[in-house]
Amino acid sequence: IIAKHRSLVTMSEPYHAQAYENYGAEVQNPMQEANFAQHNSVVTTDGVIKLEQKYPASNKAHHLGVRRFMEVFWDHFHENISYCLVFWGFGMCVAFLGPTLLDLGCKTENEFRTMSWVFFAQSFFTLFGSACAGYLAQKFTPNGVLFAGCFMSSFTLATIPMCLNIYMLALILAIMGFFMGTIDTTANLCMIQMYKKSVAPFLQSLHFFYGLGAFVSPMITEPFLLNEDCTPMVINATYYMYHENNTVQAKTLKQAQELSKIQYAFWILAAFQLPVLFLIYSIIKKKENDQTEAQNMNSMEFKERPPLTSKGMMMEAKDSEAESLSVTKSQVYIIWIFTALTIFLFDGLQATYGAYIYSYAVKSVNDIPASRAALLNACYWGFFAFGRFASIGLATWLAPSLMLFCNICGCMLAMTILSCFPNDHSALFLGTILFGTFLSSIYPTSVSLAEKYISLSYMQTTTMVVAAAAGEMLLPVIIGHEFDEIGPRTLLTNGLVVTISSFFIYIVIFLTGASIVRNSSEPPATFKELIKSYIPGLTSGSGNEESGLMKHRVKHYSRMKSELSENSIGDEDENANQ
Repeated sequence: IIAKHRSLVTMSEPYHAQAYENYGAEVQNPMQEANFAQHNSVVTTDGVIKLEQKYPASNKAHHLGVRRFMEVFWDHFHENISYCLVFWGFGMCVAFLGPTLLDLGCKTENEFRTMSWVFFAQSFFTLFGSACAGYLAQKFTPNGVLFAGCFMSSFTLATIPMCLNIYMLALILAIMGFFMGTIDTTANLCMIQMYKKSVAPFLQSLHFFYGLGAFVSPMITEPFLLNEDCTPMVINATYYMYHENNTVQAKTLKQAQELSKIQYAFWILAAFQLPVLFLIYSIIKKKENDQTEAQNMNSMEFKERPPLTSKGMMMEAKDSEAESLSVTKSQVYIIWIFTALTIFLFDGLQATYGAYIYSYAVKSVNDIPASRAALLNACYWGFFAFGRFASIGLATWLAPSLMLFCNICGCMLAMTILSCFPNDHSALFLGTILFGTFLSSIYPTSVSLAEKYISLSYMQTTTMVVAAAAGEMLLPVIIGHEFDEIGPRTLLTNGLVVTISSFFIYIVIFLTGASIVRNSSEPPATFKELIKSYIPGLTSGSGNEESGLMKHRVKHYSRMKSELSENSIGDEDENANQ
């Protein structure tokens, strides 16, 4: 078939032939070595040859894809490692507040109930910073915004121990939250600029380092923590603070403040941000040198290449709308709103559990020392990071619908174990491990599932990001007040209610998505095909089946603006040449 139209592919469009070599078969001479029997050729009325190659999800193809990703990784090794370490520090800033909340209450002479408002201050300004980051990155430079964010994160961490009242503490945490928000948005933007369509595994690695930083942070703070809540001292009750060996440590609030060594933990966390500053500064200087060299060489490619904007990032989504699904407006709204609600609930629960599990263990679980409760917090964030790492590979084998189903069921199981055995130390650790693991990938999987059913617009995607930030801001405050007014067990009760509710939300999303006809000319899927759709790796070899990561489409001659590969490394070169 290809030999018949060889002139169109190789002579008229030599670049497209090279593009086909890069995207399709990865061979030196595609006309001789590629197995073109796997192609379906369509010659349309306007002379366009459409070649569609469906690779089976073979190990060889998988290894070729991994090799390409590794090549691109080494091309951007400096930037990649720097941005990942930025997110590592970002995760540390997110996770430090939970274990240190009781100590900060002693420092600022406030009850536990009042201290929950500092979560609101930090979360609200994190949302505000995320919204402003796009403008700041355009006004200045993305790396400059990252440098400022890392510097202010380090500065505010070092300043927190000096806060002697809750108003000063809320102000410092609000400033930190704003710059944390800029880091969150800008680091993702920098990754997308580097890798474009090939960003998926690198973006997953970025968020893995977030979980890694959140895992390390409680372990750093644990040796410097006090053992008890200072609330009885704040309300002038007669109270004695005991150490784990039952020796009296403090009788008054002033003595408790003097015994607190939490300032060393904050200074250590601040020091960890300093090497990241040097890495970001080196990227800034490297970019400046590259720009100077390009100007001296009068590089037209450098000058004419348009910057990546939010509008440009959405061009592919707009192009795909021409081939969009047969979907009604009501179906779009159901998928969109219920997905945003899922993200709101689970991101809020993620922040709430990480913030209050230490306080819950100290206040509610019998005979658990403070040091072990701090390890419980680290255990949660550690398996949260592990879950994100594992989801990178699982996402290439499992459909988003199955992944999200397993995630929600796993969270329900974890909350059931925690609620049924509230004083069992083993059950507490087991439930925390399960919850952190299954919770970790709900956010990206929910977005992937929505994208599978509908073509997400810029507004819809932004709504989901705002929903996540709103959940992180509101749920810790709401549950924190219930925690103090009703009791620590409300943490698990709310968690169980959220997970059960999300299961019914998932059913609505799945049934609505199943009713969407992606191509009105295709017959309804059989039960066997429906089961196979859960696991893309099983769908190899069929003529009309596509194997997820290994799906390739090449359009030659007059319509090369169409997507060449949905998961390929060379898309950046193709876009630049166009």
